[in-house]
Amino acid sequence: MAQSDLIAFLDADDEWNPNHIQTLVSLYNTYPDAGLYSTPYIKIRANGSPMVMIFANIPKPPWEGIIPNYFKTCAHGDVPVHSSSCAIRRGIFEEMGGFQEDIIYMEKTPIFG
Repeated sequence: MAQSDLIAFLDADDEWNPNHIQTLVSLYNTYPDAGLYSTPYIKIRANGSPMVMIFANIPKPPWEGIIPNYFKTCAHGDVPVHSSSCAIRRGIFEEMGGFQEDIIYMEKTPIFG
């Protein structure tokens, strides 16, 4: 249903900071050849306290730029891109075939029984 060249995602149990979309659009305009744009994210524990995320090989905010080696970054710390922290170019999303709707995971998986 999205109409823009940039598609952002928001899981049902997540929320965006007030300037999240503006930041993604700014990154999109600054790095037009990139295919995916993301901001840092925070995970919240069940008791409400934030988890300290370790994004290895990425300078602390307000840094912005292109991650030189995404897989090396993942291997040495937390994954720097979360589904609700990113946006992808429509063409890349379509080239990938969109979401596989037949996969059942998380929200659709029964917890009990």
